[in-house]
Parts: sequence; C-alpha cells; structure tokens
Amino acid sequence: MHPHPEPEHNPGGQPSEALKKTAEADDPMVLHATWISGDPFLMLDSLIEEYARMGFSAAKIRGLFKNAGFLATYSLTQRFGEEVVSQRIETVLQKCGVLRFTMQAAAPQIPPCSKLAPGPHRSHHDV
Repeated sequence: MHPHPEPEHNPGGQPSEALKKTAEADDPMVLHATWISGDPFLMLDSLIEEYARMGFSAAKIRGLFKNAGFLATYSLTQRFGEEVVSQRIETVLQKCGVLRFTMQAAAPQIPPCSKLAPGPHRSHHDV
C-alpha cells in the first residue's frame, strides 16, 4: 500500500503523523467496495437524486459519473454508457429539481415606539 498523499493545503508544511502512516490490510478505517444484488437503475436514479438534493447541477453530477475516482458513479457509467446516464440525470432532475437556497442575515425589523398602535399600556396584571 502507498502512504496517504499529503493534503493540498498544509499551512505547517509537514504532513501529520496520521498522513505518514501506510494503510495496512487489516486496517478498519480502509473502505472496501463490495458488489451487491439489486436494481442498478434504482441505484443510478438514487445517486443522481442524492447529489441534486445536495445542490449539484446536472453538469456537476455528470462529472461525478465520468470520474474514475468515484467508484459507484463511474461503475454505473461503465455499465450503461454516458448517453444513458445523461438521459437519466435529465429525467431525475426534471422530477425532483436541484435544491438551491441562500441565507441572508438581516437585523430584526423593530418599529420605533412612535409607530406602535396607540392606546393604554397594559401590564401582565391586566390580562
């Protein structure tokens, strides 16, 4: 096994001890892909929908299916071909859309006292 690669951004310039360690065959932190039985079209649609719900565009999802670094998505592209995967991406996105949101912090809008409704002030004893 090869040692873990050095991270791209490393302010100290030296890899941590954990990154210097080589993976061992019985290392419980090493992930191993396993084939399972099931409907590959359901897996394809589910992965597309998952990425769409995380806000990925069709182009970005398509890129994941072309990238050999992503075993599940790449394997589905190898099985069905890029044209079928692209068609499924479009079909799934038409059905579920792509989650998009923005957050905007704003100060609470409290009207000045002069704009409050006129009338006698009440205390909690008046209720």
